[in-house]
Amino acid sequence: MKTSAGKGGELSVIDEDQLPFQVKRSYWIYNLKEDAKRGGHVHLNSDRVLVCLQGEAEVKLRNKKGEEWDFVLNNPGSALYFPRQYWIDMSCKQGSILMALTSCGYAEDELETNWDNFIIS
Repeated sequence: MKTSAGKGGELSVIDEDQLPFQVKRSYWIYNLKEDAKRGGHVHLNSDRVLVCLQGEAEVKLRNKKGEEWDFVLNNPGSALYFPRQYWIDMSCKQGSILMALTSCGYAEDELETNWDNFIIS
């Protein structure tokens, strides 16, 4: 992600050469209530980039081995990339806006919502 300042504000850009995948779908989540829980699943065949455009989101990623990584997204000038096969749990502050860029379309995306099924697959 590139960020530059000028003309009274900042501009952030994600160019295709900065991502390890071609963006096939983008969506955003908004009108979130206080401490809204999102995620609780794993994308089996698609990579993701998350950008918190407004507010704050706490993101926990886990792999099949149970290793965990915690991130706080609260700056629209930064992005979080994570590949397929990482379980995601999020807690978002009220009024937050999250944008996701994905490597496959909705119809092709495969989810697993059961942690036990994920770790034995």
